[in-house]
Amino acid sequence: MTDQLTRYEMRTATFGYTTVQETAAAGERWRARAAGIYSPPPGMSFAEYRDTVVVGDGADAGAVDETVAGVPVRVVRPERPRDGVVLHVHGGGWCLGSHRTQDGRLAAVAEATGRTVVSVGYRMAPESAWPAALADCVAVASAFDDLLIAGESAGAHLAVLTMLAVGPGRFRGALLTYGAFDLAAPAVARPVGIAFGGVDLRRYSPLFADLAGVPPACFVVGTRDPLLPDTLMMEARWRGFADTRLHVAAAADHAFTLEPIAVTHEAERLSRAFLRDMASNRGR
Repeated sequence: MTDQLTRYEMRTATFGYTTVQETAAAGERWRARAAGIYSPPPGMSFAEYRDTVVVGDGADAGAVDETVAGVPVRVVRPERPRDGVVLHVHGGGWCLGSHRTQDGRLAAVAEATGRTVVSVGYRMAPESAWPAALADCVAVASAFDDLLIAGESAGAHLAVLTMLAVGPGRFRGALLTYGAFDLAAPAVARPVGIAFGGVDLRRYSPLFADLAGVPPACFVVGTRDPLLPDTLMMEARWRGFADTRLHVAAAADHAFTLEPIAVTHEAERLSRAFLRDMASNRGR
C-alpha cells in the first residue's frame, strides 16, 4: 500500500487528509496482524485461541460485568447518568473479540451522551451456531427502552439485525462503523464460513433488509477498508428511509479505530457527536 491517496480516495474521503502517512502505516500494521487471524494454531481450540487475540484497550476499573436477560454484558456508567442506554455490539468476525476490551472508548461515549453503555457478550462461533449471537443481542436490547445502538464490523451487522428484530421504532439512532452488511462479500468469506455454515446469507445481510422505520444512522469507514463498498451501499439505501451521516477516513483500513492515531481520534469525535445529538433528540 502507499501513503499517496488515489483519485478515488480523494473523492470519497471526508476527513483525515492531513494524516495520511500515519494512517497508511497503521493500515499496514493491521494487515500484517490480521493475516490468518481466523485460523487457530494446530492443537488449539478456537475458544483457547480467542483468549490470545486481544483487540481493543484493556479493562477499566470504572466498568462492571453484569447479566441482562441471561446474557453477560459490560456496563459503563457516566458520572451523572440520565435515562436511556447505548447498546454496544463488538466486532471480531462473529468469532473473535470481547465485550470487555473497549472500556475506554465506551466510557467516552457514556460521558458524551450521559447514557449508560451496555456492551453485549454474545455467544460466538464456532462453539455457538448462528443465530445464537443475534438471539443474545435481541434479548439484551429487549430489556431496555430509549435505545441508541452502536457496533463495529460484525458488530455493526448484528446491530442492524438486532434493531430490525426488536423494532426500529425503539431506537433513536445507530452508529455503524465499517460494517459487514453483505455476507456474500469476498472480504468476509473466512469468518462467514466459520459463523454461518449453510444458512441463507442474503436473509441475514442487512443490505437487503426492509429498512422501513429505521432511525437516523451514522456510518464510519476508511477508504482502504475492503468493506468500504458495503458501507457506501448501505448508507445509500438507508438514506431512502432516514437521515444519515457518512464519515470516510482517508487511507484508513479496516478496524482503524482500534489504533491510537490521529484519524481515530477524529472518527471518535464525529461518532460521539452523532450519538450525543441523537441522545438529545437533535437531528431526528
